[in-house]
Amino acid sequence: MILPSLRNDKKRERVDAQLEEQEKEKTKDLERGSDWVNVAVFTLVGIILAGAGLGYWLVRKFVISDDGNVDVGVAQFVKWAIRIVGITFVFQLLGSSRNHNYLFSL
Repeated sequence: MILPSLRNDKKRERVDAQLEEQEKEKTKDLERGSDWVNVAVFTLVGIILAGAGLGYWLVRKFVISDDGNVDVGVAQFVKWAIRIVGITFVFQLLGSSRNHNYLFSL
């Protein structure tokens, strides 16, 4: 006859073994996922560096004139583009405040 304490010990050992197996499976999943994270980070850094290089080249090609100064036409275009985007944001905020009272909830 097996004593109840021995039965509980065997059950506890089985449960502990199952928990260890589950932990091993979780770490394997994390190890597999880390490969994708490395690829994603590498791709993101590549996109950022390519964007910075392209932006630098575009500014040198189209914004700076032959004598080294900023081209006046490009500067005015950027000024008006910033104004239009800003006004659009303000109108969006005012339009949403009528329905939800965002401005007065503070």
